[in-house]
Amino acid sequence: MARRQPTQEEAAIEAHGIPAAEAAADKTTDAWRRFYEFERETRPQPRIAADYVHTKHPDTGLQVVFVPGETLPAWAVTHD
Repeated sequence: MARRQPTQEEAAIEAHGIPAAEAAADKTTDAWRRFYEFERETRPQPRIAADYVHTKHPDTGLQVVFVPGETLPAWAVTHD
């Protein structure tokens, strides 16, 4: 019988050094908690414009305006 391919989530867990068998035992295990903490700490959080943000696009040089509540791309947060 052929071995089942791991799901994307299982592969991500194994890639971070957490054996899939350990994580599959129970989603509330320490393995899952460590995985989700790692993901939360390393994944960039979206920035939301609190006011109008006027900036220049780094590739085109054109002026760009983001309105309140709009998600800002990384370049809008780091460039002025």
